[in-house]
Order: sequence, then structure tokens, then C-alpha cells
Amino acid sequence: MAQRILFIIFLLAVQRAYAQIPVLTIQQGIGTALKNNPGILSSNLEIDQQRILGSTYRDFGKTNIGLQYGQANSIKADTYFSIEQPIPNPSLFKNQKAYYNERAKGSQLNLAITQNELLYQVKTVYYQLSYYEAVKKLLQSQDTLFAGFFRASELRFKAGEANLLEKTTAETQLNEIRNRIQQNETDILIARNQLATYMNSVMQPNVLIDTLDKLSITAEMMDSIQNKNPELAYMQQQIKIADRAIGVEKARGKPDFSISYFNQSIIGTQEVNGVAKSFGAGHRFQGGAIGMSIPIFYKPYAGRIKAAKVDKQIAETKYQLFLLNLKGQYQQALQDYMKDVKNISYYEKSALVNGNLILRQAQIGFKNGEIGYVEFLQALKTSRDIRSEYLNAINDLNQSVLRIQYLSGLNQ
Repeated sequence: MAQRILFIIFLLAVQRAYAQIPVLTIQQGIGTALKNNPGILSSNLEIDQQRILGSTYRDFGKTNIGLQYGQANSIKADTYFSIEQPIPNPSLFKNQKAYYNERAKGSQLNLAITQNELLYQVKTVYYQLSYYEAVKKLLQSQDTLFAGFFRASELRFKAGEANLLEKTTAETQLNEIRNRIQQNETDILIARNQLATYMNSVMQPNVLIDTLDKLSITAEMMDSIQNKNPELAYMQQQIKIADRAIGVEKARGKPDFSISYFNQSIIGTQEVNGVAKSFGAGHRFQGGAIGMSIPIFYKPYAGRIKAAKVDKQIAETKYQLFLLNLKGQYQQALQDYMKDVKNISYYEKSALVNGNLILRQAQIGFKNGEIGYVEFLQALKTSRDIRSEYLNAINDLNQSVLRIQYLSGLNQ
């Protein structure tokens, strides 16, 4: 009874130990990356910058303040103060406001591009890491099998029931598996470091990764690249920005205005209503003026308008080229996905079943002496290769789905 109680306590302790090991889910990884990655922070700063620039659309220009002192009217030194304010054509304010609004939308779309790329990077590495962890488990199970085979061969060799070739072959196969384990551990370390870089966070060595699951595409992903892809939307926004820039250049070519005020002294004697009257420096004379600036030499303005129109044509051409390439990439990713689905179906309906049967029969046959070590090793290798290729097929499938998610813009 006491032994049973101790055994139960041991099991509970083991369960608590496993329960305390932290697990990093894909959503946690994404959340950390979106919070900490410098690229996201930079894009948010760009949004703030465009918002600030948008508040500067109503720019009247600098106010001109003048002061004159000297003998302008007589031998006496007079003072002259003036203030002048240029007033741009009101249509310039309207067009600049629209231009800055479109640029602000462009910065928002640029953030969406950064987020889409970051999520693709995080998810790609995360599921690659899940694949490496699954391979690790497979290799560990193979290590157990080959270690048992090596011990059996070693005992058979000492008893004279096996030759040196069998013992050496068993040892070589075991060492090969352990070498693969070491290589896979290096792959895991590289992927963990890469994931930590994307998250801009320290990833503890004992943090576990979710098991390798099969991803799939949705119906929405099949028809969303022109509606959801953030980079395509960004390039379309560049066309709108270029169009607003044309409006700004046209507004700059329209007449501007100015308003001014002056205040001066006229020291001396002057006739006022037929009466001579003396005026000193404290007597001030004032007035105002309204002016208009007309672009008589219009060629430079026309040239800038023409250049802005060409800039819009460039943006339209880049958009069409990107859309063409995007459709091609999407079709390729979709074909890869369909190929991976068929490959997965083959392994799940046929290869895995046969592989398990081969392994089970080989173990029984070798134990009963019905087959030799050559047949046994070949059976182990065949079974291992089938399961290894199945894991690789799942990884290929997941990477294809992630690619489609990225291209479609449905990467959340």
C-alpha cells in the first residue's frame, strides 16, 4: 500500500513538473512580435509623422516685417514700419490637405505591409521549429530502437552468435542517428534564435513549442489577393497620392495674394486744410495695400505639373506590374498547396500504415530469428524514412498555406 502511495506521489510530481514548463503558442509569438519588433515601432512612428505633417497644410508663409530710418521725406530722419503677409491661393490649402490625407492613409497601409511580413516571418519560423521538434521525437524513437539493436548485436557478438560486421553495422547506424539528432538540435537552436529575433525578446531554452499541426486554406484566401493584400493596396494608394500631387502643383500655378500695412513719420511742416502745421516724430501716418502675384512666366509651373502626371503614370505602371507578379506567385503557391495535399493523402492512406506494419513485423521477425540483421536494418530504415518524409510533407504543406496567407493578406 505504501509503495502504491509513493508511486502516485511520484506521478503527480512528474505531472506538475511538465505542467510548469512554459509553452509558447503561435498567437503568443505573434503578439510579442507585434508589440516589440522595431519594424512595427518604426511604422507607427511614420504614421505619427504623417499625422503631424497633415496639420501643416494651411501654410501662409513667413510674415515680412520691415523698418526704414533715414532722410526719405526731408532733411529730417523719418521712421517707416511695414508688415506684409502673403496669402497663397485658397485652392492650394484644399489640395495640400487632400494630399497629406492620402499620405497618411499610405503610412497606415505601410504599417499593414510591415505587420503582414512580420507575421509571415514569425509563423514560417514557428512552424519550421515545430517540424524540427517533431523530427527530434522521431529521431529519439529511432535512437531507442537502434540502441536496443546495438546492445543485442553486441551480446550476440560476445556469445559468438554474430559476426563483427553485424556489430559494426549496428554501431554505425546508431551513430548515424545520433549525428542526425545533433544536427537537428542545431537546426532547433538556429530557429529559436531567429524566432527570438523576430519577437525582439529573449526565448528561454526550456520553452516548448506546440506540436506540429496541419494547416489548411480557407475559401476567403482563394479570392482575396486584390482585396486584402496590403502591399497591393499600398501601391494603389501611391496612385492616389500622385494624383493629389498633381492638384497641388496646379494650385501652385494659380495667383497668390498679399496684404500689407505701413506706419511712418513725415517730420516737417505740411499744409492741412490750407493751414501750415508742423509734424514731429510722434505724429504717425499709416496705410495698407492688397496685392496679387500672377505667374506670368508659367513654363516652370507647367513643367512641374507635367512631371507630377508622369509620376502618376509610373505609380500606375508599378501597380499593374506588381498585380501581375502577385497573381503569378499566388497561383504557384496554390499549386504547391494542392500538390502537398495529395502528398499528405498518400502518406496517411497508404505509406504510414505500411511503414508501421513493416516496423512491427521486422521487430517480431528479428526477435524470433526469422530475418537477419540486414533485413532488420533495412526495415527500420524504410519505416523511419516513411515517417520522416511524412513530417516533411506536413512541413511543406504548412509552408504553402503560410505563403498563401501572406499573399492573400489574411495572415492574422
